[in-house]
Amino acid sequence: MGLRIKGIKFNQHGIAFIVGVTKAKSILSQSSIDEWTPTNTQGYQRQFYRARAREFGRYISNNGISPNAVLLNIRDIDMDSIEKVSESEYEIPEEVHLWIVDGQHRLKGLEIIGEQDPDILELEIPIVIMDLKGKDPEDARYKEAIQFLIINRTQKGVRADLAERILVKVAEMEGVEPVMRNISDQTLPSSLSKDMEWKPRAVLVSDLLNKRQDSPLKGRIKLPNTRSRGTTVNQVSVVSSLKQILHTAIIADNPDDTVASILINFWKAVKELCPEPFEEVEETQRANDYVLLKTAGIFVIPQLLLRLLTYCPTDDNGNKVLTSDSFKALLSRAGDLMQSSFWHSSGEGTAGSLGTGQKSFSIISNLIMQRISSGEDNKMKKIKVIV
Repeated sequence: MGLRIKGIKFNQHGIAFIVGVTKAKSILSQSSIDEWTPTNTQGYQRQFYRARAREFGRYISNNGISPNAVLLNIRDIDMDSIEKVSESEYEIPEEVHLWIVDGQHRLKGLEIIGEQDPDILELEIPIVIMDLKGKDPEDARYKEAIQFLIINRTQKGVRADLAERILVKVAEMEGVEPVMRNISDQTLPSSLSKDMEWKPRAVLVSDLLNKRQDSPLKGRIKLPNTRSRGTTVNQVSVVSSLKQILHTAIIADNPDDTVASILINFWKAVKELCPEPFEEVEETQRANDYVLLKTAGIFVIPQLLLRLLTYCPTDDNGNKVLTSDSFKALLSRAGDLMQSSFWHSSGEGTAGSLGTGQKSFSIISNLIMQRISSGEDNKMKKIKVIV
């Protein structure tokens, strides 16, 4: 028996289609992937990655759903020859081969999990079958490649900042721990659930930095689907810069508002020592001459905060004093490296001249810390925080 599909036929600009559902095992037994290799140079599919496929399979096996249809093509027969075997079911003869145009990792993921859990292959999945047969099978193959190109190069993925907002909603509705442990009502692939530990919280702290009246970063963070005037850095960069902050217990063990207060205190100290970058943005609504309020500064400043925890003073009760004054006293020891001139976007020896990647940000952070920490030997302590 061939592949049976519950569905309907339709026609689009002279091309015949069947859209419907069938079992995963039925597709796998009658389809192939035309992957490009040095020995198959007429192929067009990307390389199959087992880890990516396995992740999808695990997601489905944990009660995840996949509403997107797998796209396949028939190269060698006319769609009109495929007949109904019941009122709403078609059968593609078993000698007819299908070629996977879109969805190879989804299908292979189910196949991998099916090796240990055969029941997963009984799952019905949505499919679309095209009849791009062309003049001959090679012409059909070429037309498949064109569809593959269109699908994978013209559709735009969800913006990262919007995806972060959705993770916040998931955390609110399901809770972080249940999602990470796959025991919530909403299942996420591991590539998304691994960020649940810190990213939703980082978005909330970023919002506080962007909204609080006492924050030097107020109004400077570009949010999803908003105009950029007056902003200097996007939400994604700010959120990413907070990852290590939220993995450092002495800060992360506090409520979100306290975490934001610590960061605001640090930025206040930075602003007092380097006022010109802030003045530029207030006057022009742009950050052209300095990188302090752009991606470089947004990543370097939290790095400095974490590294300076070692040197922060304590009060009589042994609590770390993380005020803007204590931060300023430490940062001022960096001399000209914590003055506006160092943060120019261009010029020899400036922060802007050192590059825009994470390696460059580490170099900037190291330069400043070497200046500050000369001759110091304090040990970090896990103690209460005063802000």
